Amino acid sequence: MFLQSAVGYYHGFLLRLQREFGVDVNVDVSLCCVASVDKQSFERRTWGLAAVRKTLICLGDLMRYSLDLSSNEQDFYLAEHYYLEAYAIDPTQGMAMNQLGTLAEQRNFGIDALFYYLRGLLSKESFEGTRGNISFVLKRAKKTWEQLNSGDADKFTCADQFKLAFVTLMEIYFEDVQISPQEFAVFCPNGRQEEQFIASTQRCIACQPTGGHGATR
Repeated sequence: MFLQSAVGYYHGFLLRLQREFGVDVNVDVSLCCVASVDKQSFERRTWGLAAVRKTLICLGDLMRYSLDLSSNEQDFYLAEHYYLEAYAIDPTQGMAMNQLGTLAEQRNFGIDALFYYLRGLLSKESFEGTRGNISFVLKRAKKTWEQLNSGDADKFTCADQFKLAFVTLMEIYFEDVQISPQEFAVFCPNGRQEEQFIASTQRCIACQPTGGHGATR
């Protein structure tokens, strides 16, 4: 009930911003633009857009909290929608990408989260906690990778093994980890093993759902 009330409050706040600052926001059809109003100064409109961006991030956070409580997949896509709207308003700000990474941490062993975190880290104004979030995802994936190589490989599909190998390689490069050629060879099979690895990967990719935004991830 509290989350629903908070969502209603922020939606009302967006409408107020639209009236007072000439910021036209339609969160249903993904349109955000500044109305052409001569009376408003550039600074005033800039403040209005910044307020809209922060409000959209708040709405995304609320839907993410709701997802934690209900596990409703619709809440995931609503949160994702609000964050993407916030990013579209000002791509120089990395906060929205950081929040998208937090939202996606439990998917694909962190691959989705790393994509968003890295984009946020490369933003002109990155969120200060993004680098720490990247390290957290990489370390968690490394633990799972070690579990896989300790004899539990049968618990993971070939697609999962490929994803884990990819994320673990990212940790090696991102954290500048020094490893021996023998350790690195685990990620780079050769000869007959390489052929089997490529063939299994192609089968996994062929089995993955295709399509746009609504594909299972």
